[in-house]
Amino acid sequence: MNQHRVPFHAYRAPRRLAAAIAAATASIGVTSAILLAFHTAGPSAWLVLTPDVLEAAALCDRQPERQARERCRQQFIAARLTNTEQTLRVARR
Repeated sequence: MNQHRVPFHAYRAPRRLAAAIAAATASIGVTSAILLAFHTAGPSAWLVLTPDVLEAAALCDRQPERQARERCRQQFIAARLTNTEQTLRVARR
């Protein structure tokens, strides 16, 4: 029996296009699923702009010296991170 193999480039253009679209869709879907899993598993890297965050930022901006403003922001962010970690610890229990 002689099996006749057809090379890929011999297929018609619509089939090649459909195969390329299917491969691209599958690749994008898998990559998106992996990125979404990592994104939802990790903690949020940004402070949500709530009224209390905006108020604290405004208070820090009122400081007369640049170093005082930076120190105020660092202390506020450190306090928020500590609260978030404590909240996560309580939620895990």
